[in-house]
Amino acid sequence: MMSYVFALMIAVGIAYGAINGNIAAVMDALTEGACQAVTLCISLAGAYMLWLGLMNTAKRAGLIDGLARRMAKPLGFLFPDAGEALAPITLNLAANFFGAGSAVAGCGPAFAAIFIDALADGGVMAGVPRAKAIRFAEQMLLGT
Repeated sequence: MMSYVFALMIAVGIAYGAINGNIAAVMDALTEGACQAVTLCISLAGAYMLWLGLMNTAKRAGLIDGLARRMAKPLGFLFPDAGEALAPITLNLAANFFGAGSAVAGCGPAFAAIFIDALADGGVMAGVPRAKAIRFAEQMLLGT
């Protein structure tokens, strides 16, 4: 269902750009967004591969099954119909406990900078001077 929503949003954006005569800007933004997505995927690939390797090694060593057995009773109480899904749920909880999700948190400032730059670009397109647009975007991000 969500794929239809995203496809509709993209189609509406392209149509709106074509109607307003800004199809070149829409295509530039589309290309830049795709480039940023690829850059993000490549930058996270190393951490992802490391984590998968560690989990595969832990599974072969029996650590995951042992942890799943120990957590079966409390997780079985929380998720009574989980069945075979208890091991992946245990892994998810273990990753959260060990902070594995924060492995990509180092990218946070880079994402914030990209977000500020994109907001500033929108401000410039609306006629705001670049320095003011950047300042507005920074203040908006500080307020969240």
